[in-house]
Amino acid sequence: MYGLERADTLKVLELGERIKLLRYEKNWTQEELGVQCKVNGSVVNRWENGSRIPIPLKMSRLAKVLAVEVSELMYGVKRVGALKALTLGRRIELLRIEKGWFQKDLALKCRVHLATVIGW
Repeated sequence: MYGLERADTLKVLELGERIKLLRYEKNWTQEELGVQCKVNGSVVNRWENGSRIPIPLKMSRLAKVLAVEVSELMYGVKRVGALKALTLGRRIELLRIEKGWFQKDLALKCRVHLATVIGW
């Protein structure tokens, strides 16, 4: 795809395109991926067309089902590369999603206001 290696291809794609590419690699339909992620196939369709993004718990599950790291799914790069290249706010977001936490969960764990987490 695009004449690039798989790792480079994942970097240039949007989240929905990455989900679709990884699903195609498994030869799964949207319904089959939905079953694996415990969502309806129409939800997978919305993820792939970019009208919705998976909630943190589903993002973590989706990465596991597709056999990639959360960072590969979200940003197209492996975790080590992502942690080096991303801003602090994006690193926190990545780590939060890997845990399957919402912003409010992180605020509770850090004992800060939700507004503080949103500002990160």
